[in-house]
Parts: sequence; structure tokens; C-alpha cells
Amino acid sequence: MLLRFLVVVGLASVPLVSAAQTVPPVVPAPPVYVGLGASVLSYAPASSYSYLTHIGPLLMLGVQLTPRWALQVGTSFSKRRDAASQSVLLSAGQLLSAYSYDNRSTTFTVPLLARYTLDSPPSRFQGDVVAGVTLLHTSLHSTSRSTSAGQPPYVTDERSTFTRGNLSFGLGARYALLTRLDLTVDGLGNVTVNDTFYQFRDRLFFSLFGGVRYHFGQR
Repeated sequence: MLLRFLVVVGLASVPLVSAAQTVPPVVPAPPVYVGLGASVLSYAPASSYSYLTHIGPLLMLGVQLTPRWALQVGTSFSKRRDAASQSVLLSAGQLLSAYSYDNRSTTFTVPLLARYTLDSPPSRFQGDVVAGVTLLHTSLHSTSRSTSAGQPPYVTDERSTFTRGNLSFGLGARYALLTRLDLTVDGLGNVTVNDTFYQFRDRLFFSLFGGVRYHFGQR
């Protein structure tokens, strides 16, 4: 009788021990992706030379929070030099005046963007709505020299830096080349918010990002 009682108690305790030793499921980390490509700024609101186009490489890091929502940060870098000279001559060939300038700019952009996918995730082609903020920092070195007949030359040498905060809105498109590799392009309109300008249109500029994106983890 005692042996039968011990066997029954032992069998009854097995489910309790198994339940106590059950390990809770591990929640996987959100998938991460990295991107490499090029950035084009149609306008950099930093100086009187802001109408120039800035082109440079782009790096990107993002996390897929849900099948439709993602958060990403990028950085791009560009350098540009613009120089010219002109002179006016008298009919006799005597120099009347001459002017030259040399402008060199370095621009960094850091876009922090949220993406919402419009198409269902299994689709090979996907469209996104993109919005966020873009930080733009420009360093400018400007030199000029003007000479008039009979006068000493007038030379200027100026250095300046500008940092702008911008609201960014736009659309993106992605095409799945492979299981983990996408071809991407984003077009953004940007509005500068932390400075004053003569006209509202001077606050606006456009940016275009294009490249490839590689996904880690489960998509």
C-alpha cells in the first residue's frame, strides 16, 4: 500500500516539475539593415552659393520595427569647389579691372527618418511614405581678389559654418533583388526651421538618396 501511494504521488508531481522548468520564449530582436549609396542635394541653405548641387556617398543604418514600420539614420558627405575669373580691357589692351573668386564648401547631412510601407511585405516592389528630420552642416571657405587700374588689389578671405535643422517629407521605393538585398531610392522635400531667410522658398531644398540595402535577421 505504501509503495503504491509513493508511485501515485511521484507521477502526479511530474507535470508540476515540468511546468516549473519551462523556459519563457525568447523574443527575437528587430531585424536590422544597412545601406550604401549616393546622395544628391539640389540646394543647401547655407550661403549665397546654395543653388549649387551637392553629390556625395551615403551610409545608412535602420531597424525594422514592424512589417510596415522602420526607423533609419543616415549620413552623407560632399565637397564642392567653384572658381572663376574675369577681366575688362581697354581698347588699347591695357588692363582696366580684374576679378576672381574661389569658393570651397563641405557639406554633411544626417537624415533621421521613419518609413511606413504602403504595400504588403511579401511584395517584391514596395512603396514607402518617409518623414523625419534632417541635420545639415556646411563649412564654406570663400576667397576673392579684385584689381582696378592704378589701385592696389583688394583681397577677401572668409570662413563660415552653418548648421540647419530641417523637416523632411517624401516617398520611397524598394525593389527586392534578392532575399536580403534591396534596390532603394528616396526623394525628399526639406524645409529649414531654425533660421530666417528673405523668402520662404529659400528654406526649401530637395534631396535624393539611392543605393542598395542589405537585411540581417528574419525579414
